Amino acid sequence: MEYNMNRRDFLKAASAITTGGIVATTPACRWFDETPVTGSPIWTGHGQSLPVSGARLWLRADLDVVKDSLNNVYLWKDQSGNEFHGSLNGPAYVSNILNGHPVIRFNGTIVPMTLNDNLLNLTELTIFILSKASANSVIFNDYGNSPARFFYINTTAANTYSFIVRDTANNAITATGTANSSVFNVICGRLRGQTFDLYYNGTLDATNTNTLYDITTNWTGEATANTVNGVAVGSHDNPTLGLGLTGDIAELIVYPSALIDSQRLMVESYLKSRYGL
Repeated sequence: MEYNMNRRDFLKAASAITTGGIVATTPACRWFDETPVTGSPIWTGHGQSLPVSGARLWLRADLDVVKDSLNNVYLWKDQSGNEFHGSLNGPAYVSNILNGHPVIRFNGTIVPMTLNDNLLNLTELTIFILSKASANSVIFNDYGNSPARFFYINTTAANTYSFIVRDTANNAITATGTANSSVFNVICGRLRGQTFDLYYNGTLDATNTNTLYDITTNWTGEATANTVNGVAVGSHDNPTLGLGLTGDIAELIVYPSALIDSQRLMVESYLKSRYGL
């Protein structure tokens, strides 16, 4: 059966479809627009568990992805139970890319995936990303209601990862590593007070401290110059800047705390084992 409908109806239909014995029983995401969708909606996956409890966001490319018959993705469902579901505008679901697992592929030109702004109502966090990305790609970012205040993960011109947090007074903590972003890595960023640590595949790659950074900073609200209301994945908060992600994301996990090293290593080991790294 073919569907030609706006995304509101698409997601309603997806929640009632059975595909390969899997039934979508979870309510459709509340984040949508009215972009026309053509194709047969498909819902895949069931929930799993992480080695460390308490995740605020958990996205896996093989779980609860709503896509049409052309493998264009329109909804990526949060596995953490917090319902920070991602609304997308058609990146590609690509199967059997990494150790037999699929990825969500961004082409650098599409509107980013958007998440509820309350996701980053945090003053410390640990984030894990299993991805690869070309140079000068924005992977994950959020600007607060002051243009100065943001959380930012991107790749540099030298194909390495860079994590930046900045408070309202422009005090920033930047950690730029050496890991090659053009191949798959387990990237971990941890904000603990006034220090930011960057790991890849379990190894500390960069760390930086700024004693002027305001540790009460979070990133809720939205700067008026930006066009994305919420957290943006796969592009800058302002897509008109053209800083889209060209690359793949297999898994993304956010914890609302600075995990201790033993916990961090457990999550990294899970990701490295699962994806054969």
